[in-house]
Amino acid sequence: MRNHQRFNASTLALSISAALFSAAAAVPSAVYAADGALEEIQVTGSRIRLTDGMTQPTPVTSVTTSEIADFKPGTTISEQLDSLPQFLNTQTAQRGGATLFGDAGGSYLNLRNMGKQRTLVLFDGSRIVPADRASTVNVDNFPTALVRSVDVVTGGASAAYGADAMAGVVNFVLDRDFQGLKSSVSTGVTEFGDGFNYSFNVAGGTKLGDSLHLVGSVEARHVNQIYRDPHDTANWNSIGWVINPAWVSATATPGVPQRITMPHVHSATQTATGLINQPGFSLNRYTFSEDGTYVRPYINGNIPARTGAGANGMESGGPEADLAERAFLNGASGAEVVQRSGFGGFKFDFSDNTQLFGQVMLGRTESNTSGRLGGLEMGQQYNVWAYVENPYLPAVVRDAMIAENRTQIEIQKIGQVRIPGRTNISDGRNDKNISQMWSATVGLEHNFDNNWTLRGTYQYGKSQLTSAAYNILRIDRLAMAIDAVRDPKTGGIICNVQRYNPTPDQLAASMAGQLVATTQNTIYPDGVRTVDSPIFNDNAIRDCVPINMFGLANATPAGADYVLDNKIGWRYLDQHFAEALLTGKISDGWGAGPLSLAAGLTYRKEWFDQWSTPIEGERSPANAPELGIRGMSAGTTGGNRSMHYFSATSWATGDFDVWEWFTELNIPTWASASGNQRLDTNVAYRSSDYSHSGRIDSWKLGAEFQVLDGLRFRATKSRDVREPTFGEQFESGGGDPTSTIRSPKPRIPSPR
Repeated sequence: MRNHQRFNASTLALSISAALFSAAAAVPSAVYAADGALEEIQVTGSRIRLTDGMTQPTPVTSVTTSEIADFKPGTTISEQLDSLPQFLNTQTAQRGGATLFGDAGGSYLNLRNMGKQRTLVLFDGSRIVPADRASTVNVDNFPTALVRSVDVVTGGASAAYGADAMAGVVNFVLDRDFQGLKSSVSTGVTEFGDGFNYSFNVAGGTKLGDSLHLVGSVEARHVNQIYRDPHDTANWNSIGWVINPAWVSATATPGVPQRITMPHVHSATQTATGLINQPGFSLNRYTFSEDGTYVRPYINGNIPARTGAGANGMESGGPEADLAERAFLNGASGAEVVQRSGFGGFKFDFSDNTQLFGQVMLGRTESNTSGRLGGLEMGQQYNVWAYVENPYLPAVVRDAMIAENRTQIEIQKIGQVRIPGRTNISDGRNDKNISQMWSATVGLEHNFDNNWTLRGTYQYGKSQLTSAAYNILRIDRLAMAIDAVRDPKTGGIICNVQRYNPTPDQLAASMAGQLVATTQNTIYPDGVRTVDSPIFNDNAIRDCVPINMFGLANATPAGADYVLDNKIGWRYLDQHFAEALLTGKISDGWGAGPLSLAAGLTYRKEWFDQWSTPIEGERSPANAPELGIRGMSAGTTGGNRSMHYFSATSWATGDFDVWEWFTELNIPTWASASGNQRLDTNVAYRSSDYSHSGRIDSWKLGAEFQVLDGLRFRATKSRDVREPTFGEQFESGGGDPTSTIRSPKPRIPSPR
């Protein structure tokens, strides 16, 4: 297990109470139940039972679900919470994430934009099984129709609630006492007429006899995919470090490079038709015509790209911008979302002081995109080579190469344009991401006559993410297809590798002594493995169809079909979580009020496993020019770990467990005779013993000083912890020194 992330924080806050502040900014000190009796509500900011979030040093915001819905009606709980100032860049299923071992298919909260892995999400005070390799929880599965409120703790809270609460804690509080029936239906569409959506939920609760209370809910949501023309938004984007024009910002320092946002931003190093990137070549930075028959000089944009530290190769405007915008989906977009969830819970009163409770939660969220434009990337680490023998090469380029004694030139090509009646190499990629989970919880709570409470819970849950990319490019097939040559016997155009037609034995011999990186550490403990071919030997050579890569949409349907493949990844996680919590008052007569304590013990065990198909997918493609296999860039052969574009797989499995004990103490230090001024302090400590990495501590010291009724000062100092995510613990990093193909001897191409 890798090291935990530690974070020491100090905060000083000023709180001023006034009527003009939103009700969402304050925590109610008490709530009246349906029968008019005063009902105690515990605030999440502390493990000690409190009823006022303003009387503790940790800032707490508690909002009801009806208040949250007012922020952004008709959307999901994650989007509604993102309207609060505490959240920033919260990921949703519609905005999506990366397919194939990314984090698509769910919604993950992000406090203070510190990262979802630093935001601890709880459901009714307990941990829930994570949904992805970042060890975070998909809140789309929560029964929002039965959630009474959402408590948000901003600031480090690891000592009270455990690892990952570096940015804070978000606790969804369940209304276990709900009685009656309620439902909600909503639908909508964007002002552009796309993104049609609907949502539905129904929740009910009833009391059977004097002891048993049941609650349950079902929810459904559907959002259509948004796929909008990039010209709708003029592709506003960021340009790398440039010398800022005076008209952009009056506050800019003349002559000082800075990052600016401009319209019609596009790459200055790659084009949709193909850009020659061969310094020293007479046709360097020439771009191909749309039909691929000639080349012309590339024309820089109105604000050209700059070089040096911080530059990102982007420029704004110019005659190349229109083609670049036609080649990519840079406009507004959103994934299709299909979400279903169900919940059932009970509470049984053995007596006035003892309750048994339990629940089952199930959820399924799909996040899908189809017909993606601009799926082709033959630039940067995926650059390709044009060889002088290529029959599709314009004569002017071939003549220049021969005159300069060049056998190959580098081509940077990115994006595609749909042209009626013509065929792109990769157009119409479909991604499907399905996040599923179920969780069961049982607990017992007993209130002692001396106002002490003992609560014990146990939760077990499983989650699964299935992530598939259909019509994804195969690196080895694309390289062989674009390396076209004339058949010396017939004069027809064939793939270069077909001139050699290497046998399986020859393919295996070309990899003799080679080691490639692997993350299948349970099978290959050293992190490297041998392979028997530089490509997938699935008739890829026999079936190869040559492709004209120059210009726009100059492939044949057979060639386009040849270079495409499907890839599917699976990720499984499960979690056991048990906690015993004792809370109460040590003394009623301590200083300015009762001295209160919370102490507890937790056990958590988590397991993680992920893998993908094709089974042989985790290998680096390799060049074997002596066998006619060439043209793959160092970015794809140097430890890419995948034969498919942008889908480096990680086979990983592992588990860990952690025992923790914690305690928290509220000390009412001082109060004036009038009670208008008071000083309260809070201390907390947690010791966590991990099976793989040993013991780690977290702590907090806090003070809250009420100067008068409407003025408070808060100060805290804490040491907070983020435990390694599943990915950090069990996946091999890309920077591993073995993550390249290694050869004990130089390989010399043999002439044929």
